[in-house]
Amino acid sequence: MQAKGTSVLATRKFVALKFGQDGLQRLLDALPPQSRDLFAGTLLASDWYPVAPALFAPTEAVCRLFYGGADQGAWDIGQYSAQDGLQGVYRFFARMASVQTLLEKTASIYHTYYTPGQMEIAERTKQRIVLRMSGADEHDRLFEVRVCGWLDGALRVCGNTKHTLTIGASAARGDATTDFIMTLD
Repeated sequence: MQAKGTSVLATRKFVALKFGQDGLQRLLDALPPQSRDLFAGTLLASDWYPVAPALFAPTEAVCRLFYGGADQGAWDIGQYSAQDGLQGVYRFFARMASVQTLLEKTASIYHTYYTPGQMEIAERTKQRIVLRMSGADEHDRLFEVRVCGWLDGALRVCGNTKHTLTIGASAARGDATTDFIMTLD
């Protein structure tokens, strides 16, 4: 599986913003060699990077170094990534979009950030939407939490703060797909 550079850059930007240059150096020092080389080098938003060294290892290291091993670090990176990525004209459209429209667009553009794989709306009612991620050839629990955090951040940019997001089925736990369940409060 590969991730677009924008997703990779979000981790580095998040750490520098939240924990400063010292925090970024701590992260670099804690990464395995392949991840360290990638993060210390020039990252391009338009390039594709192998997901394990580019996202999985850095996300785990952020959780371990700055969150006492808690998954909240992955959630916070995802939330930041959405808020950072949905700026300018994108923020305007996100604010104008309904929750349904925003999640439909999220499902349709997933493959532009991760390959292989896809996301689709598997269930939709007035109070509940299930986004289903499938087709990835690598799985990671913290990546799933990170995507859930991204969805939370995107919904908040849209102006929706009255929702709950959980992970149902999980490919990282051995299920065939990963389901992101959003319930409107």
